[in-house]
Amino acid sequence: MKNSISGIDQAGVLSAHCAHFIPTGNSSAVVAVDPATTFLNIDDVERETTYKRSTILYMVKNGSFPSPIKLGKRATRWVL
Repeated sequence: MKNSISGIDQAGVLSAHCAHFIPTGNSSAVVAVDPATTFLNIDDVERETTYKRSTILYMVKNGSFPSPIKLGKRATRWVL
């Protein structure tokens, strides 16, 4: 079921026409993002930083690397 105002379904997943909004963990709250924003997955972050996945996740946990955002149940991305 979609929330026609925000473009987010009940699982907190964005519809294609609202790609400039990202969920904040609560499906009823969204944050506006510039439509030109680039999202990087963990493989892209590894390639750009030359750190391995375990190092990136360790650094995120310790606060020395930016945290990713959740785009859905199984989608996590870093904002470039």
